[in-house]
Amino acid sequence: MHGNALRKDMMRADVELNKLAVDYEDTKGAMAQHEPRFDVVQEGLDYMHDYMDEVQVMTAEILGQLDKIGLRRTCRDSVTRLPELMPEPTEDQAAEKDKLARRKAAAAPTSWATAELAHRAPRTRLSGAEEA
Repeated sequence: MHGNALRKDMMRADVELNKLAVDYEDTKGAMAQHEPRFDVVQEGLDYMHDYMDEVQVMTAEILGQLDKIGLRRTCRDSVTRLPELMPEPTEDQAAEKDKLARRKAAAAPTSWATAELAHRAPRTRLSGAEEA
């Protein structure tokens, strides 16, 4: 607001301040009413914060052990009645499959533009005899 305030401007500002004061009191009352719930939530967050680091370390240890033992062996040993649907590959088969996967990844397009261009047929220039 620049210059002298008119009477209507002062009345409007007074009404807005009164609304703000009422809303502030309502909010303050609601906060006081729900404060026990907020305390419970805060305690839960503190508890989670205290133990989340431990959970992350334990998860890393479990994943490390699964990697060390092998996922197939873990599944096979944990479920005794699971039929042998997928036999364990030999070392040569696993190496060959890994080599093929690496070749496929190396030959894969590195961007959407490259992928789009790979699907289009290359244009060939017609020779002089075919142009006529």
